[in-house]
Amino acid sequence: MPRISFSFRSVLLVMAVFMICQSHAQDGLFKNIAQRLEKYNQLYLREKIYLHSDKDFYIAGEIVWFKIYYVDGGSHQPIHVSKVAYVEILDRNNKAVLQAKIPLADNGGNGSFYLPLTLNSDYYTLKAYTNWMKNAGNEIFFEKKISVVNTVRTAVSSSSGDAPAAEATFFPEGGHLVEGIETTIAFRITGKNGKGTDARGIVTDNTGDTILQFSPHRFGIGHFTFKPVAGKSYTAIILLPGGKYIHRALPVAEPFGYVMNVTDNKDGRLKVVVQAKARQTNQAGEDLFLLAHNPQSIKFSAQRYISYNNELVFYIDKVRLGEGVNHVTLFNKDQQPVCERLVFIHPSSPVPAEITSNKKVYAARQPVDLSVLLKSNTDIDAANCSVSVYQLDSLQEAGGMNIVNYFSLLSDLKGNIESPAWYFSHEEGVDEAMDNLLLTHGWRRFRWDSILDDRPVAAFKFIPEYRGHVISGKVINTTSGMAVANADCFLTVPSAPFGFYISQSDSTGSVKFEVRNYYGPGEIIAQVGEQNKNNYRVDINSPFADDSSSSGLSYFALPEKSEYDLLQKSIAMQAQNIYRPDSIRKFTVPLLQDTLPFFGRAEYAYLLDDYKRFTTMEEVLREYVIAVNVVLRNSKLYMSIFDDATRQIYHDNILVMLDGVPLSDYNKIFSYDPLKVKKLEVVPRRYLFGSRIFSGIASFETYNGKFDGFELNPALLSIDYEGLQLQREFYSPVYQGGDQQSRIPDLRTTLYWTPELLTDRSGKANLQFYTSDQKGKFIVVLEGISKKGNAVFGTATFSVE
Repeated sequence: MPRISFSFRSVLLVMAVFMICQSHAQDGLFKNIAQRLEKYNQLYLREKIYLHSDKDFYIAGEIVWFKIYYVDGGSHQPIHVSKVAYVEILDRNNKAVLQAKIPLADNGGNGSFYLPLTLNSDYYTLKAYTNWMKNAGNEIFFEKKISVVNTVRTAVSSSSGDAPAAEATFFPEGGHLVEGIETTIAFRITGKNGKGTDARGIVTDNTGDTILQFSPHRFGIGHFTFKPVAGKSYTAIILLPGGKYIHRALPVAEPFGYVMNVTDNKDGRLKVVVQAKARQTNQAGEDLFLLAHNPQSIKFSAQRYISYNNELVFYIDKVRLGEGVNHVTLFNKDQQPVCERLVFIHPSSPVPAEITSNKKVYAARQPVDLSVLLKSNTDIDAANCSVSVYQLDSLQEAGGMNIVNYFSLLSDLKGNIESPAWYFSHEEGVDEAMDNLLLTHGWRRFRWDSILDDRPVAAFKFIPEYRGHVISGKVINTTSGMAVANADCFLTVPSAPFGFYISQSDSTGSVKFEVRNYYGPGEIIAQVGEQNKNNYRVDINSPFADDSSSSGLSYFALPEKSEYDLLQKSIAMQAQNIYRPDSIRKFTVPLLQDTLPFFGRAEYAYLLDDYKRFTTMEEVLREYVIAVNVVLRNSKLYMSIFDDATRQIYHDNILVMLDGVPLSDYNKIFSYDPLKVKKLEVVPRRYLFGSRIFSGIASFETYNGKFDGFELNPALLSIDYEGLQLQREFYSPVYQGGDQQSRIPDLRTTLYWTPELLTDRSGKANLQFYTSDQKGKFIVVLEGISKKGNAVFGTATFSVE
């Protein structure tokens, strides 16, 4: 007996030591998850974009005005990393109908789109992102639904077929249903227009028995509790307004797995209840790890042991969580995320803007003076704002997306959220509605695979454009079709001044050119700078994202009784285009800081009109271009450059350019018509540029700055390529004296737009504009961001009679 007792105690001791060691090892593994997340947050820059458009409803023929707010994804403070944002308008088939590259500066960026009369009446997606954001995909892109109606032609909506009368979707809390475990299921019921609908439903099992009844709380969203039974399937039967029924299958319950439920404990804490069911009956339990975080940092973490078929409870103090959306994620013993839930903490930092006008009612063509005061209990430290003033009617919806609800809520959710501003009101039932909304989301924004795989930042495909727009391409061997590595490539932007760039392809054949000061429509010319260049070509990539929109567009239908408002908007659009056509085509050309070519100021520069004009290039070079020698050898003209500093003559490797395009056979310049050349610059010395050393430079520039006169070498690729968007001027007339009596109609429905209204440190600003001939109610919408990352929002209304 003593020996048996000793043996039993030894076994117990060994088991205890093993469990302690295993616990320490498991604890280290779970800590590794938190450490990887912290490391990821430190290494991976999180960019976020919010786009303020002047309104949400447009007539084809109008202009979409927008301001881009570019901030850190966690703190929402303005940042200055990427210098270009990409903005697109997509149709419901995710085809881009309009695209633009918008320069980003200290106060963000701004731009505009003229909506062509070829657009169909439909919903469209307004999308914005940076090159760096493309690494995470369209889930973090800014997206907003806008309406466009074409009133001048009969157009068929791009919607394919008839939309379903209604749709219902079910979302188990945490992500899973497990047989025998009671949990919460959220649901969303939407009508044909994509908005929530008031419906009633029941859940039945496969024998036809009714299990429960349910109905939505707000916007077609609600929840119910449910315990699935093994061997049974379940169907929701939903009665829609109008008496029609739809049937939808509930998600299939799994025989084993994890269930997580999160509730407000009403004592300042969240209660997290975890239940688990083992794959094998002989398993007793396992260690689980709970992590709560927001885009900035980890807010809570805990490790607990769960016995299968029992509950495990965590408590999280809400004061520990960050403002806005927080992710609560459960990891199993294999460090895999198995459940996730979103919880929301109302932000305390938004700054309301108080907007006051000098009058409440105005006559036509009168000045409107507005005063802005930002109301905050803390030092505002100035704010960068944008302001839109437009007419309110049956076609413009209120309570939509704004900078406050986007930064704190919408940017972490997927899809269209109905009336997002309501969730920030103080109406009864808001907290329950917010929780229901979050129950219908999860596993949307955060990609644990890239964190747990410990992927280095260098592995990201798209780089930040921290100095300007990057034009990328791929070098291809035209014979084999294979990518070509380590090939020198040239890119030219013919303009005045022209842009010339050299880069080398990497191991995959990819090549990138960092282009500066390229604005407006134009063309680019790419070529390979190798000896056997005729065997290669450079394919230029589109800088716009390939990812489709993450938000589906609902069936398009105009509001009832909107014919009159639509007619008035159509007349206003046509009047503006007929009587003020130049007002929509005024652009501001940016003042370039550097107007010199890449080689700077050349030692010799010749404006050919200052000299006698010769009819051959040979005569021009011989007569007055000092550093260039022309020799005749074997009945052929050759060029050489004399370097006065080293007393050397260079015959080879001379960079001869026409409008910035290198000539592979630079002696071909002798056959070019000199009467087309405006300017010649010569650099008579060795010049290092990129990976190449040239023995001198002779740069010829034509009057129109376009590379012409030579037939393009097959190795050269010339394509239309639009640079950064030129800024369009907003038309805002000033009526003084007799201007108010002008008979030219002023039917503007958007009275004012400014992308840059800067408040002082006390949060004050003033602005003025004039009313039009339009009568009705107008709304002033101000959005902005402070230097400290506080979102600013405010509205005001006035009338014109």
